Amino acid sequence: MTCGIDMALALVEKWSNPLVSAEIAQEMVINIRRADTQNQKNTFLDFKNHFNAEVYKAQQLLANNLQSSYTLKNLAADLNRSERQISRLFKSHTGETIQQLRDKIRLDHGENLLRNTRLTIKEIANQCGYLSPRQFSRVWKARYGEAPKKMNLFSQKFE
Repeated sequence: MTCGIDMALALVEKWSNPLVSAEIAQEMVINIRRADTQNQKNTFLDFKNHFNAEVYKAQQLLANNLQSSYTLKNLAADLNRSERQISRLFKSHTGETIQQLRDKIRLDHGENLLRNTRLTIKEIANQCGYLSPRQFSRVWKARYGEAPKKMNLFSQKFE
């Protein structure tokens, strides 16, 4: 059944454009079909690379709280641990810092929004939890090598 949904979304994308397909997928509350050029790795699925329940909970909290007002202090309080303890635990089990994961989640969300919505860079930066479009662009450029405005994220040209 899901294969048929994927096929229908692919046809809508082919006959119309990726934005229409994404809007339908969003309305149906299903994942948007991944483009051929898009990496198959999923940041959210990488959470299960370890066996520590506290770190897994921290990863879920970070993924669910992209807003800039959610800080390490909030995370530590939610986990009933010190900031230092949760930072060390996180680094030892995942091999990356809390901020590295947070940026990865935010940029993956930003990429999805750039590919599948008509939002401006300012709106996307805000939804990803960045304080400004400049901050979003700086982190984006560090990861992808160019500004988000310059990237052609759509596999098809719109008419």
